[in-house]
Amino acid sequence: MEGRRFWLRRPMSLGRHVAVVLLVAVLVFGVAAAVLWLAVGAPHLPRGAAFTVTNQLELIKLALAVVAGVGGVVALVVAYRRQAVVEKENERAVAAARRDDTRLFNERFGSSTTQLGHERPAVRAAAVYAVAGLADDAPSQELRQTCVSALCAYLRLPYQPDPSAQGWIAGEDEIRQAIVGSIRAHLAPGPLPSWNGCSFNLRNAVLDVIWLPGIHLTDGTHLNFTGCRVVGGTVDLRGARLTGGRMTFTGLELAAGARFVFDGAVAEGTRIEGDPLPADVAAFLDAAALSD
Repeated sequence: MEGRRFWLRRPMSLGRHVAVVLLVAVLVFGVAAAVLWLAVGAPHLPRGAAFTVTNQLELIKLALAVVAGVGGVVALVVAYRRQAVVEKENERAVAAARRDDTRLFNERFGSSTTQLGHERPAVRAAAVYAVAGLADDAPSQELRQTCVSALCAYLRLPYQPDPSAQGWIAGEDEIRQAIVGSIRAHLAPGPLPSWNGCSFNLRNAVLDVIWLPGIHLTDGTHLNFTGCRVVGGTVDLRGARLTGGRMTFTGLELAAGARFVFDGAVAEGTRIEGDPLPADVAAFLDAAALSD
């Protein structure tokens, strides 16, 4: 059964294709001639009539026209088959290029994310920029999301921000700041490729600061700060343009004295949610509603 299905999928040979087209052309010509003959009253050749030289020349012209038409049909079939072969080869080349791009991406991604777990902070910091660069070069939005998710997953790992406490790791704060800085740089207008359209899952992450001034959120983007604990500073959204997507602040915990900063920010379409909504965020939304 499988062999039969394979045979059905094989392309028709050129000779058979030409024969089929010619047969269809003859049938169409015969039907058209019959309809035309009937339309003019089905005339008959008079008895005893003889073909004159003029009649013979007309027949020769008709025969040559038929031959030329057949040649044109064959030429069209050959051109069609050639074009179909070229398109098929192009499709195969594009598919092969995509496979190569995906394979190269997977190799680079595996190497970069492995370095994120290195014991030396300098190596981990280099891996952050490697993953960010890979996200910029990703051949699809899905693969870009994979890189973004890897960086966000790093921020969700257990983190001790107090140098005097057990579990503190030297240099870890700088690595995390580098990740947040990369997110900010790719969400703000600038020369870097935009990461808008991605989901940033920072649920329950411990962050020194949320430094996102000047970002521009568009549709499809989700900044999820549910359950985050900000231990060292503010949530900086100065000059942000919130025109689409979502921001979630449910259960966000700010250190003593920390607050949101919305100076110059504009909320024009981003869905900002929280249960409960932080007081600074609610005040910003109320002020934005009044300004409208």
